[in-house]
Amino acid sequence: MLSEEAWVVEGCSFSTFEMRFAKADVLIYFQLPRPLCFLRLFKRLFNYKKDFGGLRAVTWEILRYTWNFDKEKRARIEELRKKYPQTDFLIFKNQKDADIFLQSMNQ
Repeated sequence: MLSEEAWVVEGCSFSTFEMRFAKADVLIYFQLPRPLCFLRLFKRLFNYKKDFGGLRAVTWEILRYTWNFDKEKRARIEELRKKYPQTDFLIFKNQKDADIFLQSMNQ
């Protein structure tokens, strides 16, 4: 997939994160409040058969990963930002940030 001219990846699998970071033009990091992340996890659980990206179950492992993500992964993300300055790195701290970005893309 990374050899294609255009691609979009959702998720944060750290096993391939650096490879994707190095090849991406833009990386969008949703640094959202934990309660919102949990709310969206459960929303995806109930939308499993309706929408792409649903979850079959919410496990303690997923909850723990979500709760600790920023604390455990932020340093690595910052390392990669410095290593690959050519990648435009956007941080969205709330839904409004994402909405503003999408509106700017439509203009």
